[in-house]
Amino acid sequence: MANFTYPSANPHVSRDCADPDPRVKSLLGNTLCACGVQGQSPKPGYFRNGFCQTDATDHGSHILCGKSTTKFLDSQEKKGNPLRSVIRNDGDEWCFCAVRWRQGYCMGEAVPVVLEATSDAALKEFRITKRMVDDANNPNNGGVTQRYDCTKMML
Repeated sequence: MANFTYPSANPHVSRDCADPDPRVKSLLGNTLCACGVQGQSPKPGYFRNGFCQTDATDHGSHILCGKSTTKFLDSQEKKGNPLRSVIRNDGDEWCFCAVRWRQGYCMGEAVPVVLEATSDAALKEFRITKRMVDDANNPNNGGVTQRYDCTKMML
């Protein structure tokens, strides 16, 4: 379990932490909580159950819960990833593909991370580091990430 410098995005949102798979842990080391606000439609997650979980059929690994930003959504749209078709409002939470989040981070435009609703597999399996997550959640960075731990061969 990593200790993070900055708090989770949307820390005051009431969350369902009755994870359907208790083996999946959050970045905080606890049972994974739901991503998104109650009543959000469609629900985030590969399984559309509100949880950022995956299985072998999810080729995008939708395991990172983030608070959407205009900058990230516009950038992803230009890359052929039409997230606005499911994310209704900027600021909505969504289970983002770990690789797409990392790509956005390394371009200086990652969305803030909801720590309690992001699978710890993001750090274990996708070359996303604690320093990257802290940078994305830094309220003083003006929404521009520093591109820590990014190299050409890792993009």
